[in-house]
Amino acid sequence: MDADQSLAELAYSLVRERRPATVIETGVARGITSAAVLRALHENDFGELRSIDLPPPRMLDAGL
Repeated sequence: MDADQSLAELAYSLVRERRPATVIETGVARGITSAAVLRALHENDFGELRSIDLPPPRMLDAGL
């Protein structure tokens, strides 16, 4: 399931305000929040994003 724009805006705002050294994201989907977090980190000129995701279920079902 993809995040909606309001969640991406919230993630962006939090990263800009808090200026974390590392953001850990679980579940990337299509990368809506990833893009927002990366933009905020870039604008902060500080921090990194670590993303963790599982393969899509169809890949698990196929044994890939």
